[in-house]
Amino acid sequence: YSPIIQIILFIMRELLIASRYQFDRFINLKQQQQSADLIRINDLKPEQLKESLIHAQEGLVIQILLDALDEYDKIASSAACRELQGVICSFIHQMFISNPVLAKLVHLQGYESQLIKPMIYSVPSAHICLDFIPQMLSSNDLNKQIFAFELITELAQFYPIKRALLVTKLSLQVYATLLRVLPFESRIRFFCRTYRFLTNLSSIFPPLTQYSIFVLQQAARACSLPPSSLPKLTWSSDDLSSPRNIGV
Repeated sequence: YSPIIQIILFIMRELLIASRYQFDRFINLKQQQQSADLIRINDLKPEQLKESLIHAQEGLVIQILLDALDEYDKIASSAACRELQGVICSFIHQMFISNPVLAKLVHLQGYESQLIKPMIYSVPSAHICLDFIPQMLSSNDLNKQIFAFELITELAQFYPIKRALLVTKLSLQVYATLLRVLPFESRIRFFCRTYRFLTNLSSIFPPLTQYSIFVLQQAARACSLPPSSLPKLTWSSDDLSSPRNIGV
């Protein structure tokens, strides 16, 4: 399927370019005619309107491609899926490079959790997600916050850099706060979806190990879980070759 998908994506790219041109023509025509039907929406400037339309359209294209990749993963062999993943993620990377706003738009909308790792590992420009994770964490939507923790878990694993460390520190503080303020059922769902964020930190950023343990203990109390049921934190040993577990 890979050659067929490449042809489809080539056509899609040309259609998006043509669509941008059509948006330009449409906006310019409306300006010349001084029409009141579309341009006057909340006094929105024509250029802003054009960019909003383009972002919505191109963001939808990326969402459709991610949905297609998720569906294909359920029916295809692993080799075929990896090949398709490479083709689609390369296309998405090019779109993110040409218009970085799309990366923010797509991740604020969210997508299936199982696609986060392929996205991070196969889209080199995905590291820019570190810039807007704080905005996702500040949302009042729990699903968006859960998605942000799943995202930072993979980003920190793949990009253990200073920027990721700073975002991870902030995320830990937000995690501890959510454990205090969420209703019990939401707290359980939140922890079940995001505990890997805590258990992986000790191997990614060792200085955060003690705080990770503290928050994990807080989670045990907040969710009424016995310590024996908690996952183990993985800590890289001194020779960095054989991980060992830390009891909580």
